[in-house]
Amino acid sequence: MSSSDEGTSRDWPKKKQYVHKYRSAWEEMPEFKCIRSSKKGENYFHCMVCGDDYLAGKSALKKHIKTTKHTKNSKSHANLIPANMMPRVLQQSSIEKKTKSAELRIAMFIVEHNIAHQTSDHLEELVKIMNNQSFSILIDESTDKSSIKILAIIVRLMDINKFIVRDEFFSLTEIANGTAQGIYDAIKNVFEKHTIPYKTNMVGFASDGANTMFGSHHSVKTLLQNDIPDIFVMKCICHSLALCASYASNKLPDSVENLVRDIYTNFKYRFTRQTEFKEFQVFVELKPHKLLQPSQTRWLSLHLCVKRVLEQYSALKLYFQGQHLLENKANEIFSGLSQTTNQMYLYFLDFALPILVKLNVEFQSEKPQIHKLYQKMSSAFKSILECYIKPDYLSNTDVSKCQYRNPIHFIQAEEMLCWW
Repeated sequence: MSSSDEGTSRDWPKKKQYVHKYRSAWEEMPEFKCIRSSKKGENYFHCMVCGDDYLAGKSALKKHIKTTKHTKNSKSHANLIPANMMPRVLQQSSIEKKTKSAELRIAMFIVEHNIAHQTSDHLEELVKIMNNQSFSILIDESTDKSSIKILAIIVRLMDINKFIVRDEFFSLTEIANGTAQGIYDAIKNVFEKHTIPYKTNMVGFASDGANTMFGSHHSVKTLLQNDIPDIFVMKCICHSLALCASYASNKLPDSVENLVRDIYTNFKYRFTRQTEFKEFQVFVELKPHKLLQPSQTRWLSLHLCVKRVLEQYSALKLYFQGQHLLENKANEIFSGLSQTTNQMYLYFLDFALPILVKLNVEFQSEKPQIHKLYQKMSSAFKSILECYIKPDYLSNTDVSKCQYRNPIHFIQAEEMLCWW
């Protein structure tokens, strides 16, 4: 054998591929203001301009921001002026310019509330009420498309004339950062701007359950409690339910959720693939429904996506089998659909998630539902316990005292099989 033959037949060791992790410090760099951490994992980043997730790495970031798609989307976002910043565009010294700025503020407020012009003094009236009676606030922090962090403040108060509790939009404020101190300072500044005695009149605070809002040591909650020791605080029930579902999902393999997300991504913005898939739907006699996108922030929305994947499972498996055999594409998706365990996990999610989804919908009502909280939560909890706790023990024990982790009370596997 010649030396050249020896060189070609030798099995050279493959170069080890290094997987980069996402770094929050990148968000502070001017050229990377549009990125955030991804729900897909620590090895991905989420581009707020493009709305997609990509593998992390500084070089990958630089390549992404130079792509045609990102450049085009950036130009569109660059022309947007955040609603809360529009008055600043008009900040000039002349009385005429200041008058236009004030008129624009009023117009924006009327549009925001979709109300008649005669009631345009609503904000002034709301400030007067807050100055003279107790109220609570509900807040939510977000980031608009131009990467500006904003804080929405809703006021809940008692309408003394109608004897009803009502919620009123109070402020949409830009915040310097999304830290507990930054959000607290924004709330405090808005109250001081309108000379509202919040330390004596504010009796309640509610928000989502993020650590920034409700952490035990340093959060918006603890900062407000320093000012108002007796303030009543409450996390958003819907957000807490979503967190429960998200934490519970950690017991499942990541491949299940990734499969649902990858299937949607495969068809996203690709009309040709969508058209080809419709042919497979017709072949297996399924309705031509589109695949749904799992939300990055609302974990419970995954149920609709799971349900749609199960509905289209036979068509999806045939389609990706063809892609795998003919063009050697989407191998991971086809492999995931071919694994019986993944399909079983999807059926499990289709059964389990509606328990929390139904409960979530109950507390998205615009009317107060706190008086139903214990009864609804107990009922949902019992539905879960019925899946593995012995019926006799469950029927004779208060749900709040049920030893749900004690194996003595578990239904044996053989008994479960008898049910089927």
